[in-house]
Amino acid sequence: MKAFLVENEKNLREVLKKLLQIHCPEVEVVGEADSVTSALEAIPQHEFDILFLDIEMDDGTGLDLLAQLKKRSFHVIFVTAYDKYAIHAFRFSAIDYLLKPVDPDALESAIAKVKELQQKEMETQQLNALIQNLNPPNGRKKKIVVNDKSNLFFIDLEDVYYLQARGAYTEICLKDKVIFTSKNLKNYEEILLDAGFVRTHNSYIVNLSHVVKLNKSDNLLELKNNKSVSVSARKKDVLISEMKRYSMF
Repeated sequence: MKAFLVENEKNLREVLKKLLQIHCPEVEVVGEADSVTSALEAIPQHEFDILFLDIEMDDGTGLDLLAQLKKRSFHVIFVTAYDKYAIHAFRFSAIDYLLKPVDPDALESAIAKVKELQQKEMETQQLNALIQNLNPPNGRKKKIVVNDKSNLFFIDLEDVYYLQARGAYTEICLKDKVIFTSKNLKNYEEILLDAGFVRTHNSYIVNLSHVVKLNKSDNLLELKNNKSVSVSARKKDVLISEMKRYSMF
């Protein structure tokens, strides 16, 4: 879980970071700012789950900051010495409201609320994926929900080139990035083999829609992203049959 801190005073930012390190070690601070202006510049450059937000700063308030942010994909926890802002804070859908000096128990409680909401969001996205996949065109699945150590990804299957086993983990190669997940390749084989994917090797599952050609002499499958993946001898006949079935030949 990643966090961004917006706090007017440097020493208070350091205290909050230390409290997180001791009491919520699963939270990684990826950025910080000391004003509305610096936060508006820095926040779009980072991806994070929680924004710890001071209320009163030299150039405005945390509420001013939220009003100016065009995109909000994170949960907000307000941190302030003044509880008079509580009503305004919750109007901006704050997860929680921490008074300075921050109490460790209150901090742990706020982080627990974020985790609970993230779990609900994950379940909602997985349900949405299920609904979309029940009756897709041509009988093929269209979406898959994947999570890594700190993020949840809602992936279009057409964007997946191949999956590669990395020990007990799986590397998912997309058009624009690579995602590492803690699930093994067998888990994805059961999900994807009726969705236009084929197991070509103990280490690979390939999206047939991205195949360019099969080099039979070298047992290599060329993909549109100029990558080549191995084809085992015992998988070759199955692969050729699947390629024919999907009109690859």
